[in-house]
Amino acid sequence: MVEDYKPRVKVRSSKKRRSHINNVLRFSIWVTLCASITMMVLCAVIYVSTAKVFYVNSIHIKKTPHLTKDEVLSMLDLDQGDNIFSWDMTLARQRLEAHPWAKAVKIKRRFIPASVSVEIEEYIPVACVIIGDKRYLISEEGKIFVSAPKDFSGLVIRGGECVAFDTDQGRALLKEGIKAVRYLEHRGVLVKDMNFGRGGRIEIGLSSGVCMGFWGDVDISRIDRALVVMRKISPGHRTLIDLSFDDKVILRFTGKGA
Repeated sequence: MVEDYKPRVKVRSSKKRRSHINNVLRFSIWVTLCASITMMVLCAVIYVSTAKVFYVNSIHIKKTPHLTKDEVLSMLDLDQGDNIFSWDMTLARQRLEAHPWAKAVKIKRRFIPASVSVEIEEYIPVACVIIGDKRYLISEEGKIFVSAPKDFSGLVIRGGECVAFDTDQGRALLKEGIKAVRYLEHRGVLVKDMNFGRGGRIEIGLSSGVCMGFWGDVDISRIDRALVVMRKISPGHRTLIDLSFDDKVILRFTGKGA
């Protein structure tokens, strides 16, 4: 019984020793692996940033009527010989899209060989809108996008003080008016100008001196009816053809003594 209380010598478990060794080995392996990956990434970055194969060797810009090649290159902020990976294509696209003539921008880039191509779709001006004492070009989508040149000789739209053309409602009215003008021109009728009144009243002046007036949405059938009336009775100068009604066309003389 006395021997049961003798001091015992603690012997370290071989299982725990192996576990500790394994943990050290795993840690060493992970450290080595991370260091290797870091070195590989660093070498790859150095190669990409210095290899001539990634230097831009061509920049192709599709010609546009109003944006010059120099303007586009300036907004791209890219030159031949620049590294393709250091170029911020997203920022370049944003700068191009902010140009008033730019309707849509397409940028394509290749890494090997490094090259960039740019295609810009411009707005097509269909009329000049007068707002206050200033003249602006307007697209077929009803977007006012740039100041109009003094020598613009196309359709003139007036009434900017009555209609806020920079609102959704104003743009919708512009689109309807342009739609009517395009249809008249398709039918061979020469249009001189278009005027917007309060409440969305649209009056289209023809080169013959006759004017067509309607409210809001364009009804093509009413325009066809007005054209039939014009062929039959040949209304005179300063005659207003009112297309506000579904079942009739009203002619009003707007000259002196009316």
